[in-house]
Amino acid sequence: KNINDALKNIYAQYDKLFKSKKDVFIFMTAGYDSRTNLALAYKYSLKYGNKISLVRIKTIEFEYETNSPSYIQETKEDKIVNEIAKDLQLSIINYKIDPKISKNFNNIISQDARYIRMYPNIPRPGTSNHFLILNDIKKLSPDSIVIGLQTDCHKGIGYKLVKDINKDYKL
Repeated sequence: KNINDALKNIYAQYDKLFKSKKDVFIFMTAGYDSRTNLALAYKYSLKYGNKISLVRIKTIEFEYETNSPSYIQETKEDKIVNEIAKDLQLSIINYKIDPKISKNFNNIISQDARYIRMYPNIPRPGTSNHFLILNDIKKLSPDSIVIGLQTDCHKGIGYKLVKDINKDYKL
């Protein structure tokens, strides 16, 4: 197998997903991975007419720490995502999460067996935030597609788990 086979598989999976004409929510950090997800989604949404919404997550504490590295990074990402959304005429859903609520919820949910089975390989503490946001997205659009949950797998940690791209990686 080579990169062309992988790309063919990715295109086929996006085509199969977008044929459903479901609404699509894309988690955006403004990094290359989320922009690649958006580029593919946008291509297939033009073909099938899916509505795309961009999703951003912020913790409330960053608003008050204007000199923190996290705030500066969030501000840069916001600018990029806003420009992309404007250029493509897409809406952005901004979620703000209070870190105290997030921490309390994370302490509760991370000990729940169902949650552990759903997220066995994701050690990231922000996963509980995704759980809250996914529930909200499913209320907005129960039969939607969600792409790019900002997990560490896109940094390469989870790639070693994929042995056969046709069998192990299904969108």
